[in-house]
Amino acid sequence: MAPSRRRLPCAISPTKALVEELHAVGVEETNANLGNRISRGGFLAGFFIQCLVAIGAHSVRVHEPE
Repeated sequence: MAPSRRRLPCAISPTKALVEELHAVGVEETNANLGNRISRGGFLAGFFIQCLVAIGAHSVRVHEPE
């Protein structure tokens, strides 16, 4: 199971849960801003790494296209 699904509480929206996890690691983000980033369909690699740290991911698998 993905770390985000394991760690993020089910009682609140996934974006709100991620915002709370980001705040816990010192990243100031609002629920509205995160929603905008997601709806645009892209964000900087640095923000992606901050999200991985926030959800407690220890590794990322990258597969070659088949």
